This record gives sequence, structure tokens and C-alpha cells, in this order.
Amino acid sequence: MSGEQAKPDRLGAFRKAVDLVVVGEPVELKSVKGEDGRTFHVKPRKLSKKNAARVRRLAVETATDLSPGLQAKMRRIRKEHPEELTEEIIEAELSDDEMAELTKASDPSGRYEIVHAKILYGIAEHDFGGEYEPMTEDVVDLILESEDLAAEMLELVDDMNPPFAKGTSESSET
Repeated sequence: MSGEQAKPDRLGAFRKAVDLVVVGEPVELKSVKGEDGRTFHVKPRKLSKKNAARVRRLAVETATDLSPGLQAKMRRIRKEHPEELTEEIIEAELSDDEMAELTKASDPSGRYEIVHAKILYGIAEHDFGGEYEPMTEDVVDLILESEDLAAEMLELVDDMNPPFAKGTSESSET
């Protein structure tokens, strides 16, 4: 080496800085304990714009029983954007209250998909295997087998992402 000190891993440092803002502190789950009394923890995270848009799109695609006013607005939006209703259009056109109504109006399988997506994208890590690991589809499927656990996880995600808190914390959504 020519006397230069190794440059610090700036990208790694940046990722850690972003995680401090985006990923919450570990939370002990109250709805599940191990046989030996072991506790389990998760780290909730703020949804990225991309993943928040995915959740919104699921709500729009699965809504079945909307108020007349929201039905009229959805018809107008679809008429103005006949090619494809993108996540960006949904985000720009609908308020948080309208998104909450769409989520509540989703059919049961649609609500399941919304809850699945919110937990998958809204929980950064879990320590279910002993060490913290990223959330995966398989783990979310396992979580959704327990209504109480799914409701607790959903509440953590909603607390970290206030615009989604309205209309999505009922345990009947799993």
C-alpha cells in the first residue's frame, strides 16, 4: 500500500445511518412465548415508498364494497387512467381515509394479502431462530396462522407507519 489508510466503508456507514431512521427498536412479542418461557422480538420498520405503494395497490385491487362517493372517485380515476392504475396514481389520488375505506372494503382474501404485505415489508427483522434475521415470506405465512400474533405484528407496523393505521388493525383481517 502507498501509505493510504483504508477508506471506511462509506456505503455500509450510510446503510447503518438509514437503518437508524427506518428500523425501530426491538419489540418483545406478547402474544407468543417459547415452551421454555423464551421471548421473541421483532424490529418494525417504516415502509418504503415503493412498498407502501404496493400495499395501496392491493387495497384498490381487492376492494368490493365501497361508499358511493369512493365508487364515483374510483370510476373517475380509472377513466382518466385506462391504461393502468399504477401505485403512483393511487398514492396521488387517494387520501389516507379513502385508503382506509378501501382496506376495510377488501374481500377476505384481499385483506389477507394486505396484512401479509404489511408484515413482510413492515417488519425488518425477527429473532425467532435465535439471531436477528430478515423477514421472509415463509415466516409471514407462519405468523398469519395465529390471529393474535398477526394482529400484534400488524399493530407494530401500523404504529411505525401512521397513514396505514386506519382501517387495518382489526384481527379479523387474517
